[in-house]
Amino acid sequence: MAADLQPVTTLLLDIEGTVCSISFVREVLFPYAIEVLPETAAAKWDDAEFKSYVEAFPELAQKSAKTFSDYAINLMKQDSKVPYLKKLQGYLWKNGWNTGAFVAPLYPDVLPQLRDWHAKGKQIAIFSSGSVPAQKLLFGHVGTADANGAQVAANDDVAESSEKKRKPDEADEPEEESVEEPAAKKPKATEPLVDPPARLPGVQERKHKKLHRPYLGEDINDLIVDYFDTQNAGPKQEAASYTKIAGALGKPCNEILFLSDNVKEVRAALEAGMKSFVIDRPGNEPLSDDDREAFTVHTSFKDIPLVEKA
Repeated sequence: MAADLQPVTTLLLDIEGTVCSISFVREVLFPYAIEVLPETAAAKWDDAEFKSYVEAFPELAQKSAKTFSDYAINLMKQDSKVPYLKKLQGYLWKNGWNTGAFVAPLYPDVLPQLRDWHAKGKQIAIFSSGSVPAQKLLFGHVGTADANGAQVAANDDVAESSEKKRKPDEADEPEEESVEEPAAKKPKATEPLVDPPARLPGVQERKHKKLHRPYLGEDINDLIVDYFDTQNAGPKQEAASYTKIAGALGKPCNEILFLSDNVKEVRAALEAGMKSFVIDRPGNEPLSDDDREAFTVHTSFKDIPLVEKA
């Protein structure tokens, strides 16, 4: 199969079921958005930023905060891919990512292989139904999963190492070093950030103490050159979307390898002239015998051979 990969200069990657498990998206991210939406809509109904997400929805959904929440939640439960819903989900997830409510559990083969491809000069881009801002948040907070895609809990060493590799979040404020007392013992990575006014009455006495943040994962956006969603590229099951992506990347289609768990997306990429493999992960939709006959299937990124020269 190596000859079929000549030359590959760019890797275009799906997310759900390819770099992280479908269960993470459906059992962690979706429920989080559903849970926080009603309260968020009620509290921010007149907020200009939130209003921009509301106004992207059909008019019948804009009558009230409750009507809007009910409409959006119904779409989420249907796993709708409409762009205005995906943008809203990204907005709702942002607080979860930035407070350590969750990190993206990449399959154990993914991050080492991304780094290897990057070191070899390969370009890496993303094509997902999730909005571009949501994609950047996910890759800004990555952790490690086991072979089945389940989150592996971070220990103190992992958390400290990953924190050093993170780019500062926009909302982060400089931390003050202790000048009055020795630094407190470092809590475990999973311990939530303590809110001094609410939890500790002696605010004045602790104002110079360094606060330890929860584990936020590692930011690997520097490995990725571009991001595409159904808004800026088009539907994932249409060949024209992949042609458009190739043009945006400035690469011929036959130099791009698209990896996805979805055979309809793989077929569309092949029709556009890209190379494309199906990624078969635990928990993904079972592949039929016909699919296995028609497409090249891999179970891990490390099994994918990339020829350096034609």
